[in-house]
Amino acid sequence: MRPTLLLLCWLGPLMALAQNPYSNVPRYDQVPGYRNAPNYRRPDLRERPVPRSVVIKLNPFMLLGVDGAGYGGVEVPVGVQGAIQAEFGYGAFRSLMTFDSEAYTQKENWRGRLQYRWYNPQGGASDLPWYWAVEGTYKQVNALHHQTLGRDCLGGNCAYFQLVDQLAARYVVGAYGKVGKIIPLNRSDGTYRFLLDIYGGIGINYAWVVRRPLGFTLNSQYPVADYLFTPFPRPFTVNDRFDQANEQARALPDLQLGLTVGYKLNN
Repeated sequence: MRPTLLLLCWLGPLMALAQNPYSNVPRYDQVPGYRNAPNYRRPDLRERPVPRSVVIKLNPFMLLGVDGAGYGGVEVPVGVQGAIQAEFGYGAFRSLMTFDSEAYTQKENWRGRLQYRWYNPQGGASDLPWYWAVEGTYKQVNALHHQTLGRDCLGGNCAYFQLVDQLAARYVVGAYGKVGKIIPLNRSDGTYRFLLDIYGGIGINYAWVVRRPLGFTLNSQYPVADYLFTPFPRPFTVNDRFDQANEQARALPDLQLGLTVGYKLNN
């Protein structure tokens, strides 16, 4: 009798498990209203913190660069995924480079960037959007170079010396490929107003230096009897930013990392 009871105790649960416990529960496609349920799609660009409007931007770290400059720009959306960004800057600060000395004064620099970017169309509403971009850059650095000109020189001796000035201008043009990410800083009135744009990129720069004598007494063809103690370099040459070693210019790779702070004007 006892073995029979033990057998029933084991077989009872097994037989219960063999039956479908959900046999009376309808399938998901048999639920009333299933066909009419809304289909939630993945949010697109306009539902995420992507600046699909005009954005005013500032780049604070440009003040601390090699050629410090106040720098700002504007981003304008193009289509659903694209945007055009233009940036401009000007600075008349002392450079962090070692070439700055009493020989160079009145230094100033002008710069600009023009960028086209594509925002990633995929991602959830809480995802931080990112983008690819192609960019062209331009920079011009002007400085006044003070030099000594020996007059009527013969056999290493000069009759007298004259202080002369030259305008040294360094031009840089470049092309870059970049990737960046947009981080919203706050949210007010249901929209993101302040945006942080973090980016990085690689590219190539081409730089050259041009010198122009100042004053009607000087020109690029100095008399044979005159000697410029800081040798007059050939055009389109660059070495220590203002071409003191007469080295031919060449294209150089460049790496850029930075961020901008933007304000979104409208929804």
